[in-house]
Amino acid sequence: FTGSLAHIASEHRTNLLAQWLVEFNRKSQSQAEGNVYLAYVGLVYNSSTSLSPLDFRNAQRESLQCFLYRAWDGGHPRVGGELGNASCVALTPQGTWQTLNCDRELPFICEIHTARSTFAWEQSSSELDIGPNAVFDCFNDRV
Repeated sequence: FTGSLAHIASEHRTNLLAQWLVEFNRKSQSQAEGNVYLAYVGLVYNSSTSLSPLDFRNAQRESLQCFLYRAWDGGHPRVGGELGNASCVALTPQGTWQTLNCDRELPFICEIHTARSTFAWEQSSSELDIGPNAVFDCFNDRV
């Protein structure tokens, strides 16, 4: 098994994970734990490898430019300049993405990657369940 920060470049995944945050907050209120308003997910901007100021990449190094879905919160994404290290992305319970300083301590949402089946009938058409119409025709080495 391997794992990574959760892939969120589809409406389906973003909404499911945001709903999970809402449910976590609802349950934690009854247990006197603090609410989670932001959680790191699998998008990051790396100034040394990204090809443009908005070239955020997932854990599989796929550019966000290769996906159709966006859920940026108002005023986001924010990168560079006076913002410092605002290159990490967090999910809100409202289902939006915010860029944050990567030094900020926050919880994170991960996913576990299991070994792929050797049986053709068990394999899905995509390694990640990212929902319909999420992937744009894109070659990562040309973006």
